[in-house]
Amino acid sequence: MSAPTAMSAPLALRPYQRQAADAVISAYRRGVRRMLVQLATGLGKTVLFAHLAHTVVSNGRRVLIIAHRDELLTQARDKLLTVDPSADVGIVRAELDETDARIVVASIQTIVRPNRLARLGRFDLVVVDECHHAAARSYRDVLEALGAFEPDGPMVLGVTATPGRGDGVGLDSVFQEIVYEMGILDGIQGGYLCDLRAVSVTLDTDFSDVHTRNGDLADGELGDALIAADPQTVTRVLASQKFDRARRTPLEEGVFTRGIPQALPNIPPAAEERPPDTVPRPFVPSPEWQVVPDGFPCPPGGEFNMNLQTGVNQGRWPDRAEVAG
Repeated sequence: MSAPTAMSAPLALRPYQRQAADAVISAYRRGVRRMLVQLATGLGKTVLFAHLAHTVVSNGRRVLIIAHRDELLTQARDKLLTVDPSADVGIVRAELDETDARIVVASIQTIVRPNRLARLGRFDLVVVDECHHAAARSYRDVLEALGAFEPDGPMVLGVTATPGRGDGVGLDSVFQEIVYEMGILDGIQGGYLCDLRAVSVTLDTDFSDVHTRNGDLADGELGDALIAADPQTVTRVLASQKFDRARRTPLEEGVFTRGIPQALPNIPPAAEERPPDTVPRPFVPSPEWQVVPDGFPCPPGGEFNMNLQTGVNQGRWPDRAEVAG
């Protein structure tokens, strides 16, 4: 496969996304066939690989995008069609089997089955979304069947915000090189992510029945324990905060955790109040504000950022919470 050439499309790349695309192309020309790009949550990994896919397909070739959750499949399809509304995009998941498309977006749980994998055909670019999962046997089996480890195999691009795995297994068994990386602090300083403010909320919560997994509290059980706590306390604490209205974003007015919509009392739709998506805001450090790295096991609170390119709010309760009861 000849190296793709970055090109323009309706959803323009930001400067760092253009740099990431150029780094992918340059690495391929150097002989790297399996590469990884790390971009912090909210910096637009999907937009990046949608542009690369668009370029590959425009050269008459095929693209496979692998993900492990339904919402990631949908997100990838939507971005691909935003970049190129005429793109031929097919979904392979459960009963859907649109394997003849130029761009196939597939569930790893489906294509790991030999009969479904055999129907996919050949691809020139394989994208692994959330590629910190790629060391798992299911991913390796699929990549091997696609010829990814052969000298003449397809280009493999992994994208993730967190290349580190909780079980300590490295990704070097799959990927040869991290060709580009941009963290959350760089995103904030560049004006592409909102700076954040952590609010500690003490809940009377019992974690005695929550199991641990790879050294952290199990996400699902942790969420259930928090739901069983007092969401009204969260709402009350948030209501008592004095946010700087000039810097306000919808994200700063809510705590995001599974199943607690009561804690989001007055958040307007993001599209109505999001900042201009092409004008980075200056980052002004303040003693009251600090950056929590993605995945940091912080005390009660959480980590939040907002994608200014799409206005999508994102946030997550910490993996490990040590809450004073």
